[in-house]
Amino acid sequence: MVIFMKQSVFSILFYPKEFIRSGRMPSKLFTCAVAWCYGMTYLFGKACSMSLGNTYRFSVILLVNVCLAVFIGLVAFYICSFFLYLFGKVFRGEANFSSVLNVFIWVHILEIGSFFSWVCLMLLHGSTIFSQTLVQTNKFFVLTMGLLIVQIIFSIWQIVILFRALEEAQNFSPWRSILSVLCAWICLLLLDVVISWLVTQHVWSHS
Repeated sequence: MVIFMKQSVFSILFYPKEFIRSGRMPSKLFTCAVAWCYGMTYLFGKACSMSLGNTYRFSVILLVNVCLAVFIGLVAFYICSFFLYLFGKVFRGEANFSSVLNVFIWVHILEIGSFFSWVCLMLLHGSTIFSQTLVQTNKFFVLTMGLLIVQIIFSIWQIVILFRALEEAQNFSPWRSILSVLCAWICLLLLDVVISWLVTQHVWSHS
């Protein structure tokens, strides 16, 4: 069982440094599948936080998300990896951009679980999921909170794996790995705030 786990792509969840050390490359199909899940969870989160269901029909939001998810996911992978690579160089990391990109892709295998938690939320709330604040609704409150907590656990797990995987790829100490990720995260957060503001202004202008 242990040998099977170490050969599986899911072994990065438990042995991130050993997995990265093996030099395994993600296939194009795997990259697109993970990027699609990443794009879907990102767009679902934005649609929900902006209450886009109050302006657009559920079917329209879902169709746009499905169509744009791979593109959004791949663009996000390259942008995030660029900042991780950039700050990796600031902290004297040894990995090239391709290695950092591969690490980022592998780490986000957990997006598959996050995507299915969103599917469960849509089954619970139906077409109203993007027109209400999930944590404030009384409908299926316990199940909703449980699924949101699962997403938080996946996110924390993902961050820990990223620290460990970059530590191996960049030949970093644990602290340099953490600092490079935090610096990249701050830049990405600012970029996300600007993009969200622009989208919100567009939505309000058409409501």
